[in-house]
Amino acid sequence: MEVANSARLLALYFRCLECVTAFWSEGLDGRYREAWNQLISAENAVRLLHANAEDLGECGLYDLAEQLGAIQKLYPYRIFSSIEMLASAERCTVCGSSPWEPTCGHRVGQITEGKIAQVEVKQAQLIGLALTPRPKDKHCVMLLECHVPDYGPVRDLVAHVDETN
Repeated sequence: MEVANSARLLALYFRCLECVTAFWSEGLDGRYREAWNQLISAENAVRLLHANAEDLGECGLYDLAEQLGAIQKLYPYRIFSSIEMLASAERCTVCGSSPWEPTCGHRVGQITEGKIAQVEVKQAQLIGLALTPRPKDKHCVMLLECHVPDYGPVRDLVAHVDETN
């Protein structure tokens, strides 16, 4: 089990680096919205690593997390959508039972047996949609203005990095 968990952590680490690389690639090609998705995916991988591993500072992940946060502030995205739902059928992705049963002791985001514990919703009813500056998923961007988003600061950063290479 320890080997499976270590393998998952290593895969997450490489996934994070892959997303950072894809962020720069998308940015250099002028696909800033796609670059944002890669940026958020990298941040999500760092968050999972932080929750499941020790000594992340030695791997440079604390510095990377700060850099990812700073780059996000260059984007014009400030409001995100978030759904509210009533789930009537859920299961744990590790053990397959209901996450509310006493037999399931897994915590969301915890790596167990090489798997990331999550609650998989099998059946749900949509109750509402909210707009929030602090969503659970920053992939769900809302542009509340009817014009093209200003990617000027992102474009400047990418151009500067491209010039230094």
